[in-house]
Amino acid sequence: MFDDLPRRIVDTGRLANPLNHRIFAVVLAVLVVLCVIATATRSSLLTLAPIPLYLLGAFGLWQVRRTSAPPRLLGWWVVLLSGTLGGFWLMGFIANALDR
Repeated sequence: MFDDLPRRIVDTGRLANPLNHRIFAVVLAVLVVLCVIATATRSSLLTLAPIPLYLLGAFGLWQVRRTSAPPRLLGWWVVLLSGTLGGFWLMGFIANALDR
């Protein structure tokens, strides 16, 4: 029962369905577009700060798609999630700072 559990977890992390990759890529693209739009609406270049983190997340997504070794897959998942979540947090932090 638990013999194939690690294999199933790794297989889930591979995002075997190409639709999952597209969804992640679209979400990252939408977040970048929101940062660019916020630059025009808030009149501040500070709102472009999360874009490098989103690009790091996109690079992690690209590597997740290409990687076959489980330890590397975990590392690229960490890059993908930390870039995306870090950029999302930074976007909220900057928006809060500009509202004050």
